Amino acid sequence: MNAPNWKQMLVAALVPASAELVWVLYNTYVPLWLQAGNANFSSNLSGFGLSAATTGLILTLGNLIGLVVNPVVGILSDSTRSRFGRRKPWYTLPAPFILLTLCLIPFLAHSSTLTVFLLNLGIFLFALAIMRGPATVLLYDITPSKYRGLAAALSGVAGGTAGILGALAAAALFGIRPELPFWVVSGVVGAAILSAAVYVREPAIQADGESASRPSPGQLLGQLKSLPREHLTSTLLLIFNTFFTYIAFGQMQAFTSSYGVSVLGLAAANSSLVYAAGGAAFILFSFPASAIATKWLKRKSTQMLGILIFAPLALLVYFFATTLTIWPLMALLGASWALVMVTQEPMMLDSAPSDALLGTYSAILQVARTLGFVASPILGGWAIQAAGSNYNVIWLVMAGAQILALLALLPVTRGEAR
Repeated sequence: MNAPNWKQMLVAALVPASAELVWVLYNTYVPLWLQAGNANFSSNLSGFGLSAATTGLILTLGNLIGLVVNPVVGILSDSTRSRFGRRKPWYTLPAPFILLTLCLIPFLAHSSTLTVFLLNLGIFLFALAIMRGPATVLLYDITPSKYRGLAAALSGVAGGTAGILGALAAAALFGIRPELPFWVVSGVVGAAILSAAVYVREPAIQADGESASRPSPGQLLGQLKSLPREHLTSTLLLIFNTFFTYIAFGQMQAFTSSYGVSVLGLAAANSSLVYAAGGAAFILFSFPASAIATKWLKRKSTQMLGILIFAPLALLVYFFATTLTIWPLMALLGASWALVMVTQEPMMLDSAPSDALLGTYSAILQVARTLGFVASPILGGWAIQAAGSNYNVIWLVMAGAQILALLALLPVTRGEAR
């Protein structure tokens, strides 16, 4: 496989992108239904009347399920051998459960007990966790190592665009009928999965002279244990690098709207635009960032450049941001984040000894990201409280986390294109 098949790459990227649509609905409306009915929560919806703290605990359920499911499914998909391929059974079989439970969420929010609602959410999150890892790594299975930075950019652009368009469409459809966005997104997800299943052909796996017969999960783990120290050290350092970068990114996701209101004095309706400015720049700069990592710099150097731009920019926001300067600064932050994102996943995948372990290494990356997302709001919330409810401190947390990510990246010797 010397040249990428761009059409298959695009189709493969649509599956994880459609999953972003699902998360838009989940993160936007499930918290509203969980809290609706609480005297301290103003909403015209009917719901279960839970407190914000209890709702927060429930919303971590997806991350906790992912921490358990991702590594298991990653190893199992690597050891799967079928006439359909390694990944296809793992992203198609959970699909009916995802689509059904997604459609049931708005109905159960109005007509069931909390126990039934949470049971449906649990099935939905479990099925989604099974699907997401294999669907994500499928894109890299069909992409030659040299072009995996471009694949990461394609995935980021597709996911980011889907998230923005999904948020706008969901708001319009929800106003017509609450069930409507869930029906539409279910249809989009189903179409994306069906298109990938029909059109995308997984390459045959034959790693390092070994036969392509089905390896057991134990054999795959044995390969990891027998890796040279240099490989293991680089993999561990990339885990820490990913963890710290997602602590920084998690701050931006969780607290920039609150920062806009409390520090910059923006109206609540406009506060989400702070994060959106960075997101739009990320989408626009993802493909140029992949070109930098492919044609001019190595992956490690490109990511280091992104971090070395991001950390000082975060400090500039902390000291000098105003309602005028925040927009170009956020745009530059989004562009620098693209330099990190388009290199991070390809580096982890190409630090694997062969493509026979892509699912396992992708799962390792997902676990590191999830841990970063879990730790980020906890660390940021503590810092804000320690600073006397000063949300400006999140930029110091971001800069510090990125510096730690850079220190973890410096000794890495693996992860360039093979």
